Amino acid sequence: MVVVPANVDAAGALADTRDWLDNNGHADLAMQSVTVINGVSRRSLPDVENAESIARGRSRAIVRVPWDDMLPVAATTPSTLRPQTRVAYTALAGVLVAGLAAAPVRKKKSP
Repeated sequence: MVVVPANVDAAGALADTRDWLDNNGHADLAMQSVTVINGVSRRSLPDVENAESIARGRSRAIVRVPWDDMLPVAATTPSTLRPQTRVAYTALAGVLVAGLAAAPVRKKKSP
């Protein structure tokens, strides 16, 4: 999972991270990653779209998590979050679990 904030630096951070992974022999890992863009708001949509253009086709999934005023306040339960935020985190959980289910099972070597 690669998480970037929904700001002007997101696209560059994603590109740099992807380049580093590719150049260090982790291209397959990068392709299986999930890109999370955190703190999405109407104001940040152009930056979010730029970041998504970098991640599209280069990661398994892209999940937008909207800005929610309750997150910085340390929400006590998920029910205190906005419905859109709960949906985004539920989608993220689903994408992560689907990736675990699809991952090959590694067998232990016999001693």
